Amino acid sequence: MSAHPFEVAHIGENKIRISPIHGGNQRYIKFDVLNKLIEQNQIEVTYTPPSSNNQMLSGLSDSQLAILN
Repeated sequence: MSAHPFEVAHIGENKIRISPIHGGNQRYIKFDVLNKLIEQNQIEVTYTPPSSNNQMLSGLSDSQLAILN
């Protein structure tokens, strides 16, 4: 992926759709291929949790927030 950051746009049954953050074509990756790339240190997966003031989280209970975190 040429050292460009992507974000997960959709998670399907056996693959994910990723979109380049700085524009470009979307791609699909099957989970087994994704796992191999991670094991081989070919890609790095990072997760940025939503901020605590995010309105999307406002209806969640404390236990649901704990699970997400």
